[in-house]
Amino acid sequence: LTGTRPAGKGKTYPVTGFAVYGQRRSPQIVLHSTSEVNGKSYEYDYFGYLMPNWAVSADQPDTFMGTVVRTDPASPEAPAVVVSFIATREASAAPAAK
Repeated sequence: LTGTRPAGKGKTYPVTGFAVYGQRRSPQIVLHSTSEVNGKSYEYDYFGYLMPNWAVSADQPDTFMGTVVRTDPASPEAPAVVVSFIATREASAAPAAK
C-alpha cells in the first residue's frame, strides 16, 4: 500500500505498508512513514483494522481505525507517543453529466 497523510499547512507525507487478513478474515493494515516536525525527523508506525459497514448511511466510506506510534530515531531512549487514528477512503469525484 502507498499513499499520503496530511501534515497541516497543505503538506503531506508519504506512507507505505501492507495489508494482511487477521482473525475472522478482517483486513488489517501495517504502515510506516517518516516526517519532519519543526526540523526534526520522526518515524511513524501504524496498525489498523478495516471497520465493518453498518446500515446508517448509503454512502458510508471504507474506514480504518487503529493506533499510530511516533518514535525519535535520534533519541531511541525517549518515550514513544501513541495515539489513535481514523482513516477513511477519499470519495472519488462523480462523473460529469452528459
